[in-house]
Amino acid sequence: MRWLASFVLLALLSAPAVPQTFPLFDQSYAIGLLDQDRLFNESRYGLKTRLAFDARAEALALENQTIEQELEAEELALTQKRVEMSPEDFAPLAEAFNDKANRLRAEQREKTQDLVTFRENTQAAFVRQVGPILLQLMREFRVGVIIQSDAAILSLPDIDLTDEAIARVDAVFLDE
Repeated sequence: MRWLASFVLLALLSAPAVPQTFPLFDQSYAIGLLDQDRLFNESRYGLKTRLAFDARAEALALENQTIEQELEAEELALTQKRVEMSPEDFAPLAEAFNDKANRLRAEQREKTQDLVTFRENTQAAFVRQVGPILLQLMREFRVGVIIQSDAAILSLPDIDLTDEAIARVDAVFLDE
């Protein structure tokens, strides 16, 4: 999940790589690190969002499994009927089965795509909700840019804002 990529890219393009004084603001800013996956997965709000997705994904997987088992049973029964029927009588049954199987599989692919869209939308909502919290952290810690923590080759642990961001998200979204 790289939901802050555009935010970071914009910040990287507009911020220096090392703290410096900005003539317009007469202030210097540091760089902060954030593990956005941890923020999403360990904050209560992100966890609730992930659990909602996981529940839907599990239900869809179970539904897919049930459909496949029913199709396999129906195909086996159809195969047994084939021996007893003439090719002319069997052909419409086989075609109907193929149509049904194709329709069900297409419906399940659509449900899978809907699930992917749900995940993308919930992650986007998460980003919108936590964005102001991260901006406040940036102001308080005088951070001019936040970089994904795994993008740093080497860093001091003091510049990682992840734990503080998780605590603040949890505090703001206590009831979420």
